Amino acid sequence: MALTESEKAYHRERYRRKKAEIRAKVRKWETEHPEKRRVYNKTYRDKYPDKAREWRKKSYEKVGSAPALRAYYKLRLEVLNHYGARCACCGESEIRFLTIDHVNNDGSEHRKTVKTNAIYRWIKKNGYPRTLQVLCHNCNWGKRVNNGVCPHEERIK
Repeated sequence: MALTESEKAYHRERYRRKKAEIRAKVRKWETEHPEKRRVYNKTYRDKYPDKAREWRKKSYEKVGSAPALRAYYKLRLEVLNHYGARCACCGESEIRFLTIDHVNNDGSEHRKTVKTNAIYRWIKKNGYPRTLQVLCHNCNWGKRVNNGVCPHEERIK
């Protein structure tokens, strides 16, 4: 049954007045029922793929905002500094060249359980696991294409 215009106006005004209270209740429910929320989100994405795509596009634009980027780079620097901010293989220390590497070469499995863009938050939240290390992008890529062994390590042997 569709709402009349006056009912719609009433609900819009009520939401405007109680926006903070309503959002707090929704957030509480979402944290108490994460599985139901995931099912609801998937159903919505499947039913309205165009709306979901547009929403994702808008949220990506927000993430690219200056405060969000500053927070991201601050957290990234904190994580890299915790692990020594130096490539464990070749000693490179230029922060822009450094990345996080999975010591046991299990990054693919790990990324399936953790959102890629949230890896630094995950690392901090989980107490900086010893299964991770800092490598420069060259060593990380070399390790990837060389069956888990960095070319620098091969040369040393």
